[in-house]
Amino acid sequence: MDKKAFGYLVLENEEELYRIAKAILKKDEDCADAAQEAITKALEKLHTLKHDVYAKTWLIRILIRECCRISGRRSREILWGEENGETLQKAPQKQDYGSLYEALYSLPPEFRIVMVLYYLEGY
Repeated sequence: MDKKAFGYLVLENEEELYRIAKAILKKDEDCADAAQEAITKALEKLHTLKHDVYAKTWLIRILIRECCRISGRRSREILWGEENGETLQKAPQKQDYGSLYEALYSLPPEFRIVMVLYYLEGY
């Protein structure tokens, strides 16, 4: 696959990539960061893609890994507590997404990804 074909692949699947990222990450900014990083990493490693027919699946897998990396980093960042060492707790987050995403976020991450890929994206 050449860079031009990869560009078309990204443009054709832009919304799908965002929906997958949104199922894993809550913040829109994190979704955009994950998609951008996944596209950049895929472009850098484009020469390692053996079969062009798997390009979309390959890109989605890179996106999922990037989302998990960002999610892990964010979960460490949002922990806060008193300076005297009291029990740490998660900081409250603003709920700015629909009821579908609320239901998805109630699932464990491994089931959340499967639900989005199967029911929303048709895999």
